[in-house]
Amino acid sequence: MRNLIALQNHPTKPKITRTAQVSRTVIDYDNKTVQMTVTVYSFLDGEEIKEMRKQVPLIADNSTIIDPATFKNAIADEDGNYPSSSIGEYDFLYSLITNKIKTNLELEEMYILLREDRINQKMYQL
Repeated sequence: MRNLIALQNHPTKPKITRTAQVSRTVIDYDNKTVQMTVTVYSFLDGEEIKEMRKQVPLIADNSTIIDPATFKNAIADEDGNYPSSSIGEYDFLYSLITNKIKTNLELEEMYILLREDRINQKMYQL
């Protein structure tokens, strides 16, 4: 059983607490993608609101360029150039595993917490 990861409270209903759990991870080394299925659970006063349970797909690939220091999207300058430290999202995640900086489970948790904005967008069309 994978760990439950505490998320921020519901973005528009602050009394609703949320947790997430990775139910599936697929790393496609040939196409350089990581696909995760994350189940988000919502609670009110400690009781799960089952109708709000939702599975959210997250995909990391190199089409998203990030700043590895902040794990936020890197911003290109007016000429379309990214900062020299920028790296594709997949390459960054892959390097953390291959350099044994993070295990797969640690990486999943880190990725969910840092990409919580994507989870909210997919769940609530924010």
